[in-house]
Order: sequence, then C-alpha cells, then structure tokens
Amino acid sequence: MAPFQQNTYVLADEMSGEAIVIDPGGEADAILDLLSRERWQATLIVATHAHPDHVADAARLRGELSVPFCLHRGDAFLLDALPEFCDALGIPRIEAPPIDRALAEGDEIALGSRSLRVIETPGHSPGSVSLHVEDLLFSGDALFEGSIGRTDLPGGSLPVLLRSIREKILTLPDETRVLSGHGEATTVGRERATNPFLSPEFREL
Repeated sequence: MAPFQQNTYVLADEMSGEAIVIDPGGEADAILDLLSRERWQATLIVATHAHPDHVADAARLRGELSVPFCLHRGDAFLLDALPEFCDALGIPRIEAPPIDRALAEGDEIALGSRSLRVIETPGHSPGSVSLHVEDLLFSGDALFEGSIGRTDLPGGSLPVLLRSIREKILTLPDETRVLSGHGEATTVGRERATNPFLSPEFREL
C-alpha cells in the first residue's frame, strides 16, 4: 500500500528473475529494496492509467532501473497535465516520465515464460487498461471490491466504465482474482454476484 492508499504491484517470474512494476504510486525505496533483496531484474514499469497516485514514482524508477515506462496513449493528456493536477490536489508536483511504449488492446507484455495481455478498460480515464495473466487481473481503478472507479475526473465516463466492466472484465472466468488499484483483492465471480454498481437496479439509473 502506497502513501496515496493505492496498491502498487511487483509481478515476478521466478524462473527468469524478471519483474514488472505495476502502478508505482509511491514507496519507490521499498520497490527498489524488494527487487534487490529478491534479485529480480525489472524489465518494465506499467501504469494502468496516468493519475498521480499511479505514476508518482514512475519517473524515478524509470531512471534508476533504466527500464521503459508503458502507458496507453489515451492518457497522455493526463500525463502532460500532472503538474496542474498536483497543484489542484495541493500535493507536491510529480515528474512525468515519457511514454516509452504505448499500450493498446491485445498487446502482450512478456514476463519470462508468461505474458500479460492488455485489455482496454476506459471509463475511469480514457486510456485506462487492465492486465490479465493466467488467473489474475490487475484492474487499475476500473473495478474494486464492492465498487467501481470514480468517473468525475477529466475524461471519465460512467457509461463507458460500466461497458468496460461488463464487456471486458465480467467475460473472464469467475475464479479470476482481481487485484485493483485500491482496497482488497476480489474475484470476478464475487463482483458479478454482489457488486451493487453492477446490479440490474443500478443499470436502470
């Protein structure tokens, strides 16, 4: 859990020792210590979207680890506006890294013998993506345990977000574990059955 109350993930392949840093919103020192302690070699930094709490340490880690930063081009405008966004939030300005690799629907991100599939899940932001590998889904701020991402920030859209969840996330197997940008882990099946924002009653609003 990072200072923004946001979840940062380090996904590693034990056989190759390769690792991917997902949504580095804080605690860069802890990430670097983990990589060093486990002797993992970071190969990429991936942001599910460009809000400050998901990219706060991206520029620093990109420089110290000498690895590419990956983001969907749909959120490039948010990355460009990071200084103003931080000013509006009353937090120190965050350095925006350049986009070294633009993500798009269906892209495969190699990690040792496995790969993560990029799924476009806009709505929380225009360029939001989720990352699917085996029985795991890193959902960013699209879907949470019992909730969904906010849509009142620039580029957000509730209808688009609900469509992303229903057409992209809920099509995955029920046992798929959802690791979101905030809060606790859940599963696709649990959210399908219990998430109030995905109920027929909410759909009619």
